Amino acid sequence: MTRLIWTTAAALALMTAPTAYAQKPQLTGESGTTVIEDCLAEAEAGDRDRQSCVGKMYDACPGNAGSTLEMVTCITDETAFWDIRLNEVYRELIALYQQQDSEFGDDYNMAARLRETQRGWIDWRDLKCRFAYDEFRGGTLGRVTGADCIMTMTAERVFELEDLKDAAEM
Repeated sequence: MTRLIWTTAAALALMTAPTAYAQKPQLTGESGTTVIEDCLAEAEAGDRDRQSCVGKMYDACPGNAGSTLEMVTCITDETAFWDIRLNEVYRELIALYQQQDSEFGDDYNMAARLRETQRGWIDWRDLKCRFAYDEFRGGTLGRVTGADCIMTMTAERVFELEDLKDAAEM
């Protein structure tokens, strides 16, 4: 899944690459993830909606008002944060479902069902975000909306899986 996101993001970034450009420093790494993590901590404390945390790293990125390449790079950096979080919660939920599957004497294999659902979600995300790109017929704005679609859908999936995990732990 991570490879697919990076491949898509790299393709979008390459499509926007001019022959020469000046790079601005990007808000990446620990400083960038802190912006989102602080927001998510506030959401967990009840001070805000966690959906409002999507785009926080992008908003704080110095390149978000620059060239298309810089904007897509800012979005891709935040997408990496959400992708790591998605993989973590997915692994935790699979492990939880595997444990439950072994404890219940029924025919439900929730771990396998989650894998199947996740594969379907990846297909849907890629199809939807390709359409977001294509809406602008490959133009500059399409590169930004395609990358933003991947970021937003990945973050939303994180929240969905976190909710499933919370419910499964009850």
